[in-house]
Amino acid sequence: MYWERVRDASFPPGTHHLTYVHILDLHEDGVIRPHIDRVCLLSDAVMRLRHKDRKDELIVDMLLPRRCLYRMGEEGRYDFTHEVLSNDESFFDGKKVPKTRRISIICRDIPKPQNMNEAKESSG
Repeated sequence: MYWERVRDASFPPGTHHLTYVHILDLHEDGVIRPHIDRVCLLSDAVMRLRHKDRKDELIVDMLLPRRCLYRMGEEGRYDFTHEVLSNDESFFDGKKVPKTRRISIICRDIPKPQNMNEAKESSG
């Protein structure tokens, strides 16, 4: 399966994976609100990361080009929320990034013991 190749490319050998895979099909008007926890298909998008405790001070915007593969781990996964911006907010480096329909495939590894509470909070 396609997502098995994604998972194998995203995690080091010997990583224990969760058995389920999330596939999101997001309409161009749809947004993904901030959360903590992918392949980005069909459309470019801007993803915003905010520190969970300093959400108005520590903000990073990232361009996710169409067909990109990215991995969030450790601090990025547990210390920051991430969201996909609406078309009204979707700018990167001063340029408008129009977002159309977007499909994401999300594979997750089993959290390390020290991150188990954060993983439980983000899935609920």
